[in-house]
Amino acid sequence: MRGVSVRVLKQTGCGPYAYVVLDFEPPGPGGGAEFLHAVPGSRLPGGFLPALWEGVREGLGGVAASALLTDGGFHEVDSRGAGYREAGLYAGRAALAAVGRGFTPRARPGGRA
Repeated sequence: MRGVSVRVLKQTGCGPYAYVVLDFEPPGPGGGAEFLHAVPGSRLPGGFLPALWEGVREGLGGVAASALLTDGGFHEVDSRGAGYREAGLYAGRAALAAVGRGFTPRARPGGRA
């Protein structure tokens, strides 16, 4: 799945702000998840990468995949790790949904979805 683009922002006031574009592929020969990035620190400081990767792992829900960060952006005031974690979560879920392995709605009391 190429070009999964996610932008997290608050409509009014300050923060959080995050922008990422990721490509997802099946895992490599070892079968484990891996996270690679090809974005210079001037576009997305490395300090946000651990939060982004945490969100991607959570969004994939245990499904092994290779994720390549191909673009990103930040705001000097409003970007926070929590915004990148949320962006990663949405990106991982979008990648799963694109290949037919997305989340299904949870059943509510009374058996309705």
